[in-house]
Amino acid sequence: MMRQQDDHIAADDQRQTPGSVEPENQYRPGCRFSHLEFCQMAGREIDRLVELVREADLNQRVPWSRTWRLGNLVHHVGAVHRWATDLVRTDARRYRPIRDTDDWPPDPTAPAVAVWLIAGREPLLSALESADPDHKMWAWGVDQHVRFWSRRMTHETGIHRADAQLTVGLSPGFDRVIAADGISEFLDNLWRARAWRRDMGALRGRGETLALSATDTGDRWTIVRSDTGFDWTHHVRGRAPRADVTVSGTVTDLYLLAWKRVRPDHPGIRMRGDAAIYDQWFRYSSV
Repeated sequence: MMRQQDDHIAADDQRQTPGSVEPENQYRPGCRFSHLEFCQMAGREIDRLVELVREADLNQRVPWSRTWRLGNLVHHVGAVHRWATDLVRTDARRYRPIRDTDDWPPDPTAPAVAVWLIAGREPLLSALESADPDHKMWAWGVDQHVRFWSRRMTHETGIHRADAQLTVGLSPGFDRVIAADGISEFLDNLWRARAWRRDMGALRGRGETLALSATDTGDRWTIVRSDTGFDWTHHVRGRAPRADVTVSGTVTDLYLLAWKRVRPDHPGIRMRGDAAIYDQWFRYSSV
C-alpha cells in the first residue's frame, strides 16, 4: 500500500507543470461565495472527511479507480492541503513539487491518518484566511490569485469526501449552490489541465455545443467547442441557447458527472441530442 501511495504522489507531482505567475489571465469572476466563505466550507469538508476515515478500512478500493484505496485518497488530500498551505504562506511565484511538503506517516492506521489529516486543517485555513484573496501568486488554474486556493480546496476536499462516502457505501450529497459553483470551477480550470493531459486537444471542435442542465435549480452551462479549445457560459434560471446535446440531472449529479464520479448511464442522468458529442467530451474532459 505504501508503494501505491508513493507512486500516486509522484504522478500527481509530475502532472503539475512549472510556470510563473501570469501577468494576464482570462479568469471570469463568477463565484457565488467570498474567499472567507470558501475557507469555512473547506474546513467543514475536512471535518467530514476526518470523521469518515477515523475508523474506516484504509484498504477499501475507491469505486472509480482501478488502483486507489481509501488510504491513497486520504494521502492525496492531506498532501494537497500541505502543498497549498506552503504555496500561500510563501507567496509562491512558481510551481513547487508537492513531494516537498508531503509528510505522510509511516505504517498508517485509520486513527493515525485521521490525526494526520486534521493536523493539516488549521495551517491551511490560517494561511488562506490571513492572506489577501486578491494578491497575485502562482496557481495551476486560470485564476492566478490567493482566492484560487480557497475555492480549489473547497472542491478538492468535497469531491474526495464524496469519494470516501462512496467507498464506505454511503451516498454523497452537496449543497446545491456549492455543487453549481463546483461545475463552474471545473470548467474554469479544465483547459489548463492540458499542461499534463496531452490528449485534451481532442476537446477542440467545429462549433459543437453541449449543455448541462440542472433539473432542480435551473442552472444551465453551455459549452461551445472550437478549433482553439472551448468556451462556456452559465445561465441561472434564464433562457439559454439550444445545444447539440443536453445532459440533464440534479446539480449534484452533474457535479459528480463532471468529475467522473458517476457515468452518463447513471440513473439520474438524462441525455437528449447527439450522444456521440457528449461521449467524446466525457472521455477527454479530465483534470
